[in-house]
Amino acid sequence: MNVIDVTPESGRYPTLVRLLQSRVMALLGIFFLLTALKWGTLLFTVQQYETVLVTRFGKVIRTITAPGLHVKLPVIDVVHRFDKETGSVKAVRVERYDALILSEQPVPVDADVAADLLATAWIERGAGPDEERLLRRLRFAGRTIDLEAIVQVAARGARSLHDIHIDRGLPADARRVLDRDAPETIAVPSGRRARLEYQDDGTVMASVKLQELFGLAETPHVGPRREPVLLSLLAPNGRPVQLTRDLRSFWDRTYPEVRKELRGRYPKHPWPDDPWNAPPTHRRK
Repeated sequence: MNVIDVTPESGRYPTLVRLLQSRVMALLGIFFLLTALKWGTLLFTVQQYETVLVTRFGKVIRTITAPGLHVKLPVIDVVHRFDKETGSVKAVRVERYDALILSEQPVPVDADVAADLLATAWIERGAGPDEERLLRRLRFAGRTIDLEAIVQVAARGARSLHDIHIDRGLPADARRVLDRDAPETIAVPSGRRARLEYQDDGTVMASVKLQELFGLAETPHVGPRREPVLLSLLAPNGRPVQLTRDLRSFWDRTYPEVRKELRGRYPKHPWPDDPWNAPPTHRRK
């Protein structure tokens, strides 16, 4: 019979052997402890003639009368959270028993759940500058909307808070009313379009270089109340030289003084004696 002695030789690497043995035993101890804790919390015994009710979040989900050892199955949930740093929704699959989390891993986001969370986050944050402008246009047009419902519609298919644009949530009839009664821009005689700015007090304003309005006598009106547009007439450098809702009066009374002051500063731009018959333009001479 051959006998193989695997006992480490005395005196050779004693420190290393003890170190390895202690670390291996520690790791094994932790493993068995965690396993015992996990299964110890998941197992329970039903005695003879005993009835056990298994509840989850206060609701009875199972009744057990058979005696013996039974397993309390862990709860598996998919948890969606709104991440304020990224403005997006993230989802994780969580396996737990009571307050003990057994595992957690990322999973694909449910589109409907994400839409609800993003809509709630949008409402809590409030409208940004572009959305505020749209809401002022709607008020100017006399259109009442359910903002939360509009945001819910706009949030469908959105992947982040930045993807929500409430104009996409407007019904088709509301968009038609908006384009008719509170347009984004108006045409000016030069052939270009000027952006309209709707104010909180219900007035509307447009900034236009005065050379683009040569020959225009009547101030533009918009909306169901035919609100006159407050025109900010700009010099060639883009700075306002006059605010008016009465173009006819400006051409007759104020323009000669403006022409006298500015034609020397901007000689490459037209400053005709007769603005009524001069061709409107956004270009230099």
